[in-house]
Amino acid sequence: MSTVKNSTTTEKAKEIVSSQKDDGSLELTDTVSKELNVESKESLISSVKSFFGNKLLDNKKLIDTALILSFLRKTSSTDTSPELKERVEKAKKYLKTELSSDEKIDELLERTDAVVVEYATKKIIKEKAEQSVVEEIQKTITEEEITEVIEIQNSEGSYEKISDKITEKLGVITIENISSSVCIPDKRVRKFDTKVWNTFITTAYCNKVLAKHKSKLTKQNEKALVWLHTQINDEKLEKEILESCEKIVAEKASNKKKESSWTSLSTWGSGWGKYIDDTAKSTTGYQAIDNIYHTADTPAKPKTESNAKPGWSDIIVSTEEANDPEFDTIEDSRYHTQIYNFSLDDLKHIMNK
Repeated sequence: MSTVKNSTTTEKAKEIVSSQKDDGSLELTDTVSKELNVESKESLISSVKSFFGNKLLDNKKLIDTALILSFLRKTSSTDTSPELKERVEKAKKYLKTELSSDEKIDELLERTDAVVVEYATKKIIKEKAEQSVVEEIQKTITEEEITEVIEIQNSEGSYEKISDKITEKLGVITIENISSSVCIPDKRVRKFDTKVWNTFITTAYCNKVLAKHKSKLTKQNEKALVWLHTQINDEKLEKEILESCEKIVAEKASNKKKESSWTSLSTWGSGWGKYIDDTAKSTTGYQAIDNIYHTADTPAKPKTESNAKPGWSDIIVSTEEANDPEFDTIEDSRYHTQIYNFSLDDLKHIMNK
């Protein structure tokens, strides 16, 4: 919980409340949804409405204000800034004017608190998992790979293309999926050309994946940042984009690792199934183990539990999504009933005996 509490800087918090209206209400922006790693601000609003139903009607200002207050008090320290503290108090007075009852205010904030904490916690867990993958990759980096990443840099600091060594670690990267993944509302971001994005991604890769070799990349990174500044001429925006690209690098590295692991598991599954089959043929229990063989041969994708009952648990996964058979976020509990005290390498060792 302490990690969640300190996840938003005072500077970012001030930015979020900067558009406060005269009546004290706050407007929910894409900045908040981005900070919580949520697809859109509408998703946050729906999470609150799904609990209260029609009780809040369509009072978007009320929900916006409550969500931002919860975001600030759960992910930042509002007492560190007199300006921030004043705006928070003004927003609370707005809620009091709209709802009159302290009980209603507490009920609303209790729910918006839960929404914020759920999303913030999931984001932190996801980022830590991705960082673990990045650290694994860092251990495999060679001098040759570093050279191949930076040797294609142009003399002025830009990168015409992304090194093949980077795509080996991250998978295919296109301008479309980069620009759409960078959740920055500034319209200029959508107009950047390929060279700008390639330079951002390569620099982000150097910062994130090649971090342990930072001293060898100082000159190249500085040249890249200088060139980017000549193209954008906005230090704050440049920093924001680079941070977003570093997150994209970590996410794509993690996804690539998962894909590789799943491919290995699928290949290994066939071999393990054959091992069971051969062993089973020498026993009287062949038919029973034959069933296991066919299961192991084709690793199954977890199914979803449809027709979930609506309730506060639907904050993160809405009732509509839970009822959709195509939606596979909620895993079938049957896939969590057994814990095995062995690793994939252990089983491979058995197979090779």
